[in-house]
Amino acid sequence: VLSRKGTVWTGTDSYSNETLNWPCPQGKVEKFLDLASQKHQWTLKAEKVSSWKNLGVDKRDCIEVDFVSSDPRTLAVVFLGKNSLDGDDVIFRTEENSRVWQCSFPFSPSAEPEAWCESAIAPGALVEGSEADGSGIFTGLTRGRLVYLTPGNHIVPDYKIRKNFGNGASAVYSIYRKEDSYIVIPKFTAPAHFDGETKAAIEECDYRYGISDLTLERMLSGTKGE
Repeated sequence: VLSRKGTVWTGTDSYSNETLNWPCPQGKVEKFLDLASQKHQWTLKAEKVSSWKNLGVDKRDCIEVDFVSSDPRTLAVVFLGKNSLDGDDVIFRTEENSRVWQCSFPFSPSAEPEAWCESAIAPGALVEGSEADGSGIFTGLTRGRLVYLTPGNHIVPDYKIRKNFGNGASAVYSIYRKEDSYIVIPKFTAPAHFDGETKAAIEECDYRYGISDLTLERMLSGTKGE
């Protein structure tokens, strides 16, 4: 589930029973919505329900995309086929009838949270306007895979890293060692000049991911002197 709050997009997923929230990459959701709203040339692929499974648009096999307004009202429902095609084509159907269509759509759809969760350890929505703060090493770091584990309240982080950014934002990264890697739980504080809804959306982000030893070293070196 992707939601716009203020000027940022955040997401949640079924793996966490929609209890965790993560930031989306800046511009990615807007790009998808912009492409979806444009006119595309459609080619009819099939007309019968019996074709759905082979074309990957069966309810159990497809990627279902629900477009919902802020009301909220469901504006449209599209079922995208997972079957890969040559080039930028995508197979889809709507709720209106049994027909299946193919059209050019230069955006690879995915239902996986990894595809929509910000990969940067310092999310773009948080550090916007911070390019000149001298923290390039830190802001260039990326996370590993999302993790769906919650450390017990009695477990103390192995590291707790605080990072201040040039736009007035800050982040605290609680880092727990797990076997040969580390699990990071970030907590963000948005700049005071952000509007209330945007600020709340960023600060409500609650997710966790893995990092390597090398990434940890770079995080530590990127906060020296703070």
